[in-house]
Amino acid sequence: MILNCKKRCRVAVLLLTLGTAACAPLPGDLPQRPELLSPRADASIGASGGQRSARWLGSPWWSAFDDDTLDGLVERALAGNPSLTIARSRLDAARRLQRLAEINAGVNADASLSVQRERLTADGIFPPPIGGSRFTQEDASITASYTFDWWGKNRALIAAATSDAAAATAEEDAARLAVSTLVADAYFALADAAARAGMACDLATLRRQALDLLKVRLAQGLDSADRVRQAEAALAQDNDMCSRMAYEARSWRYRLAALLGEGPDTAATLPAPKLDAPPPLPAALPLDWLAGRPDVAAQRQRIEAEAARSDSTRAEFYPNVDITLLAGLQSIELAKWLERNSFNGAIGPAIHIPFFSTRTLQARLGLNEATYATAVGDYNRTVVEATRQVADGYALSASLAQRGTAQAEALAAAVRSEALARTRKQKGLTDQLEVLTHGIAVLAARQANSQLRAAELRATVALAQALGGSSRSIPQ
Repeated sequence: MILNCKKRCRVAVLLLTLGTAACAPLPGDLPQRPELLSPRADASIGASGGQRSARWLGSPWWSAFDDDTLDGLVERALAGNPSLTIARSRLDAARRLQRLAEINAGVNADASLSVQRERLTADGIFPPPIGGSRFTQEDASITASYTFDWWGKNRALIAAATSDAAAATAEEDAARLAVSTLVADAYFALADAAARAGMACDLATLRRQALDLLKVRLAQGLDSADRVRQAEAALAQDNDMCSRMAYEARSWRYRLAALLGEGPDTAATLPAPKLDAPPPLPAALPLDWLAGRPDVAAQRQRIEAEAARSDSTRAEFYPNVDITLLAGLQSIELAKWLERNSFNGAIGPAIHIPFFSTRTLQARLGLNEATYATAVGDYNRTVVEATRQVADGYALSASLAQRGTAQAEALAAAVRSEALARTRKQKGLTDQLEVLTHGIAVLAARQANSQLRAAELRATVALAQALGGSSRSIPQ
């Protein structure tokens, strides 16, 4: 007994020594891993004159516009847009791959059952009565195997699959954000086009009336042909704008219908959009919010997945042990199939020695590290671009807000001038042509105001997308 124990110990020591010597050497030319950029927690983007807001934006982000019509359209799009179906399918596939990684890390078992009727040839190596006889062979077996995860290879593969699933979740959030912002942008563009189309047609009506008066004045020798030609050119431009803006409104309706996952026949039934005031711009936007942006979060999870895959490859540089178990029943006589003598089985270890695969493993690890470096580069580029988008979006929104104030003052001045012209006409101090001229100026100012208001709203949508669209608190 003592000799047997010593013998087993020697075998174990020998196997351990051989296993250690069989380790594949790690490559010596691996580059240093690049550093990840992270938005600074103390950095923020702000502008003088910005209004403080306790929350910007709400949850969901489009609720900040306080527009029930927009809310309904976004919800319809999130339920019917085909791109979201694709994103959900990718997320489901990633979760199933995660489950497969977990299953593969455990005990893998397989079972088989076969019944085969066979006749041996009488002219073969077996003479009669064996040759020429018929028999039925029954086989039933169960095979199980398990790999000892000494170096964390399976754990790393599970971690990689888990990170891939998390990245797919973030990518689904990014798809939802993209769809919701596209719907909101199309909604406000449609509102602008529809409003300006109506005002362009009204403007053409006033131009036509003014042109008729100018022709009368020309016939009476009170005006020049030059002004008549200018009025005709302005009327042609207004008619062109009326047609062009009507087409733009139809085009935006078709685009909005497509975002809803519906056909162009539903475009005409879409509710009329509104151009209300955008939510007030906050005084500051902390840049650490960008860490929660869906595409940034997805890129970060991709980095974690690539790091885990690299760790899994590193684990393959060390020896490992698989245990395989086979148990079953085998018989050529059906009556004896379930007897004890029909049992057959096997169990034993299999040692994986990576030394002879050194070049392959080193190449795979180099590829893993290169893929990891690429993922880091994509992440850093995404963070830099996201920061630029937020800074540019904030600056644009602040600029449009200032221009909106000036445009509102210009519109108010035009309205006052028109009212004064009407009063002067009632008192006989001027004619209808002056009233029409001021009315044309008011409509032109309203068109510019509508276009600027739509630009403000669309810039707010773009800024919300740049920030990730989530609900966030503004520090007071």
